[in-house]
Amino acid sequence: WNLQTIYGNEYSPSKAALNLVKSIACSIVNKKFASIILKCLHENYPMTGLQHVKRIRTVKSTEGDCLQVLVFVGTKHLHASELHVLETNMETKKSPLDSIQSLNEIKEYLTSFVPVQVPIVPPLTREQFEMCQLYWPVSFHENKAVSQLMNCSLFTDADYCIMESNMKLAIQTAAAGKLMHPSANVGAVVVDSVSNSVIATAYDLRNIPCEINKGIMVAHPLNHATMVAIDLVAYSQGGGSYNYKDLLKMNDNSNYICTNLTLYVTREPCIMCCMALLHSRIKRVFYGTSFVGGGFGSSYKLNTIKELNHRFEVFQGVLENECSRL
Repeated sequence: WNLQTIYGNEYSPSKAALNLVKSIACSIVNKKFASIILKCLHENYPMTGLQHVKRIRTVKSTEGDCLQVLVFVGTKHLHASELHVLETNMETKKSPLDSIQSLNEIKEYLTSFVPVQVPIVPPLTREQFEMCQLYWPVSFHENKAVSQLMNCSLFTDADYCIMESNMKLAIQTAAAGKLMHPSANVGAVVVDSVSNSVIATAYDLRNIPCEINKGIMVAHPLNHATMVAIDLVAYSQGGGSYNYKDLLKMNDNSNYICTNLTLYVTREPCIMCCMALLHSRIKRVFYGTSFVGGGFGSSYKLNTIKELNHRFEVFQGVLENECSRL
């Protein structure tokens, strides 16, 4: 099986994540004028907030290497209408700088204006950095913690053995649920993130009656495996809504619902369950197989939304084939 991180769209190696904007560059007629050009551009069109973008690049050609300088960065330096006029001038072979008096002193040093695309957001991963280089050179300072999280290299072989063991327990729990009802084919296990002690195991109870009060049995449509697991954790702390004594494994009373706890679940939780995990302050989630209506990797990536008041790590693919056969 192959473990994958569910990360935010801002880490994706895509054009949308790079936030490419139309810009204008031009060739320098002679390298000896580079310092004069850079000084003028810095005074009139500074790269404030764009420290990752390099102002000059080397372009290789059959006629030899030449330097290109970034004159304007999209709407950072120009209004959209002004940028359109400059692009039109280039199409009609006019100099884009004819109407810009602030650059009069360097016009004679510039030639061959070309439209380019510049990433105005700094690259967060090496993949994004390599993609940026296809458009315009940028600097990149790798965040080791982010890189390890993205490629799952933060986990040791021992960690992978623990993941597999806990997911096997979730699969066994789902199998036990299927004996109760065919639809109870999702299993969940909550463990302490440090000690790996099991706090609760649960399977889907939507079609299995549970005691909600003395002698009152109800099969509730919201009793997904993840919701039941969260309720079991609450029950272990003196709360909870249902009587799950036969399913409960308890080893800790110190958590605020799911703080410092890890969930293993055979199938990607739905949006409702994902929000419940968020509000319960879960630390980490591992799931086996994806689900079309899932709230993590399949659609919304709820664990990565900055506007929400809790973010946590989510990984998919643990014993994926075994989970998909449930």
